Amino acid sequence: MTANVTINRHDLLSFFDVKSRESNGHISAIVGVVGEDFGIALLRKCLLDQHGTTSRVITEGGVPKTPTNGTGWIDGCWLR
Repeated sequence: MTANVTINRHDLLSFFDVKSRESNGHISAIVGVVGEDFGIALLRKCLLDQHGTTSRVITEGGVPKTPTNGTGWIDGCWLR
């Protein structure tokens, strides 16, 4: 069984940009559902649409290379 969800990226970005008391705690849940990969895809699209800047996720052995804070791995990835 498959399920499709349509997400309005403009509404989602607006939700993240505008802090309201009603959204307290919901942002973490949304990130947990859509994942950080979706956020990276939105950032890349924004960079392309608004600035004409192409980017790619830097990988190592086919796996996204993640930044480190010097003590271990942290979430995220590097863009080039």
